Amino acid sequence: MPSRMITPSQLSLFSINPVIGAWWEELQAQKLFDGSKPAVSELDQQLFADGLRHEQVLLTKLEKAGHSIARLPGKQTEADYAATREAMARGVEFIHQASLRNEEMRGSADLLRRIDRPSLMGEWSYIPIECKLASKPKTTFLVQASAYCELLTPLLGHRPDQFELYLGGGKYQPYGTDQFWAWYQLLRQRYRQFRESFDPAVIPEDAPGDHGGWSTFIEQRLEEARDLMLVAGMRQSQRQKLRAAGITSIEELAAVPGGTAITGLNGEALHELRQQAELQLTPVDADGRLVPRCGSRPACP
Repeated sequence: MPSRMITPSQLSLFSINPVIGAWWEELQAQKLFDGSKPAVSELDQQLFADGLRHEQVLLTKLEKAGHSIARLPGKQTEADYAATREAMARGVEFIHQASLRNEEMRGSADLLRRIDRPSLMGEWSYIPIECKLASKPKTTFLVQASAYCELLTPLLGHRPDQFELYLGGGKYQPYGTDQFWAWYQLLRQRYRQFRESFDPAVIPEDAPGDHGGWSTFIEQRLEEARDLMLVAGMRQSQRQKLRAAGITSIEELAAVPGGTAITGLNGEALHELRQQAELQLTPVDADGRLVPRCGSRPACP
């Protein structure tokens, strides 16, 4: 088993993209990634800032209601782990950015809430709360919350029997841990196997989709390869059939002779996609007007 500790975020990425996103994440985690990820977009920066505000609004609301709160750095240092244990031992009602770890995983929970259930801490216990801007739950939220239930287990002497999501609009959504535990354990095992068999020399084939923090990076790679997904209206199933026929780029699609048959692809759909590829490759003049083409080349004078 690899000795490097994993994080709930890495596990959640694997849950939605176990092939591409997780592969690049593991390459970077092993310090083998020698490329450069695109800069974080202004939109993503804004969403991150909004997420922090979402948490702060909740903390302010809790303080005004008279609840005790421990605001911790969440940097996962030895001091942070100790501060989390100390706050739990004191029975603080809410612990923000609680640093937790076991022999395999480490992370900082958005929030821990004290509940009335005996534990190794005393007559109380804690459950994790994941604070998310989204109005609806996502798989990644459930993975992260389950991971913090796992990390709390050795400190409490039992696994928390519930967790909560604090979603956009200020809504708490509770879940029973047992509802997801078998699924979560299977995910943990699959991720262990993925890391054990990881081969940095076998780069996965790029494909569109949700690759977490690697999405923009993969989009750039697709653009550099002039991938078929650059064709407006191209569906992933159509892309796969074209690639199986040896057509991998927008230029190759535009050059397909009329009447060509592609296994599994309707002739009319192929014609429309080829026309769209031609259109996108047609240059424009200084006034923005299309320059006529003959075949896949600009029209001859």
